[in-house]
Amino acid sequence: MKKYVAVAVAAVAALLFAGCADGTTTSKTIDDTAQPTVEEVTTTESVDPEPKGSYQIASCDADLKIQGQDSLIGTMRVKNTGDVTLDARVTFGWILANGSKISATPKTVKGLAAGKSKLVYFEHPATLDEVGSFQSHPGYFNSKNCRGKALIE
Repeated sequence: MKKYVAVAVAAVAALLFAGCADGTTTSKTIDDTAQPTVEEVTTTESVDPEPKGSYQIASCDADLKIQGQDSLIGTMRVKNTGDVTLDARVTFGWILANGSKISATPKTVKGLAAGKSKLVYFEHPATLDEVGSFQSHPGYFNSKNCRGKALIE
């Protein structure tokens, strides 16, 4: 068996060194002076920056103090979903049981980078009657009595 394997290996080696079966050999020349082809691509379209964002109410409640001023509090989550840094003006308000609204002082978010988000906190001093009216609103337990908005500046 070893004899047949040795003969087979010798035959394969002879074919490899001989080139082709008809006795001719082939060779290839490599041209190392050839330059790669470079294709220039130009576009006439410019990519315009696209400022976009989203916002949602993150929390809405009242803060009752044993000593000190009671407050209505809330947070808005502002997210930059565009491709450029943006500034946004954020507003927030609380709706009372009688339908009237208390608005917080608007805030500005500066330099919110693309893909990032920020929580914006609001607090408004309130009387005990205002807190009671806020908590008596039918939407109090599911945060339906708060409103907020964020506008790109």
